[in-house]
Amino acid sequence: MTVLVDLALTLVSLCAPQGGDAAAPAAQAPLLTPAEQKSLHDKLVKLVELRIEYDASTGKERERASKQYEKAREAFDKEWDQRAEKKGNLLRSTADTAAIFDNCFTFERKTATPIKLETPKDGTPYCIAVPKAYKADAPSRAVVVIPGAGDAVGTWVDGREWFAKTWDKSAAAGDTIFHVNQVSKGVDFDTMPDFSREGDDVTELTRIGEALKSFGETNRGYNLDRKRVFLDCGKGSCGFALRFAANFPDRFAGLILRHPTEVDGLRLGSLTGVPVLLIADGTTAAAATKLQKALNDLEKDACKILTATDAYPFKGATPEIETWMSGGQAQPDAEQGRARAQRRPVPSRLLGVDRPDGRDPVGATRPAAAARSRCRSRRQSDHRQMRRHRDVRAAVVRCPARSGQGIHDRRQ
Repeated sequence: MTVLVDLALTLVSLCAPQGGDAAAPAAQAPLLTPAEQKSLHDKLVKLVELRIEYDASTGKERERASKQYEKAREAFDKEWDQRAEKKGNLLRSTADTAAIFDNCFTFERKTATPIKLETPKDGTPYCIAVPKAYKADAPSRAVVVIPGAGDAVGTWVDGREWFAKTWDKSAAAGDTIFHVNQVSKGVDFDTMPDFSREGDDVTELTRIGEALKSFGETNRGYNLDRKRVFLDCGKGSCGFALRFAANFPDRFAGLILRHPTEVDGLRLGSLTGVPVLLIADGTTAAAATKLQKALNDLEKDACKILTATDAYPFKGATPEIETWMSGGQAQPDAEQGRARAQRRPVPSRLLGVDRPDGRDPVGATRPAAAARSRCRSRRQSDHRQMRRHRDVRAAVVRCPARSGQGIHDRRQ
């Protein structure tokens, strides 16, 4: 049972992606019925909710939250044990674990909003558009947008203006959350870093933070389907998008590149499994063709080119982009995902936050060893504290404080 408790706690601490990343193999039938899966899922939702409440509380409220959390954990553990005793080891059933752990976080109910600018006190400004169809209890598709470069060197198009030129009033705007970055002046995304040069690693981390750190605010506030998060880039950041996805291939369901550029020196092999859509006109056709050949040589039909029929940034191509997106979701092979996670050169902590309480990195498949160690230490500390609370309460019941002896004396 300790394994199950640790699994539940790990889920809370490390945040399994909403919508679940694992898909059941076709040959493997679930051990549980849909009703049994839902019963465990509902208990897990309550468990996670109370654990987050416990983490955020202090003093007497923390002790109250501890009692409620322990009660919820016992209920989850009891049912899990009962099901496992009758049906077998549930952890070996991908179909069951995916159904139980799917969409297990609760979110504040929020209303739809047209594109608007958000300016967090301690964060990076960004723009967001929430569709009328959004519901807090159902994971929603999302598109992270990096606007194109402005006419002046080092400038970027305002997020609201860019959205109006690309996605506004489209069919996708009716069922998709759009997170549009407000890129700071002077940011250079596409320059390939040379990690042998001093300072290039810091510059690359800054680029990643500029592109995706504000997305953590959207992750915390809205229920996103982590399997259907797309990255849409304009002029000046398409090379960066390919570079980032090559290092983190499990982050996005696909890349939409509105100004394809050559990426000589970039190892594209890690992009296997990440669909790429290139929108090309006369000025980018050669680069798009070269890139498509390189990607399709690695994986058949991995890359598609749309020939633009209107001016950049090609709002006329939106219906075809929507059709392409409708078939995309991130489901990387498990072995490839583990191998890719081990080669990641950039700390996931810079990619925003995934947990509703804002602690952990965006959908991190496997955090670094130091991060896992800190999480274990924090869980162990919480467990010790809860045990001390129980011991103190038991001591008070067994041995009421007498003259000269109080709770502090009993603990010692």
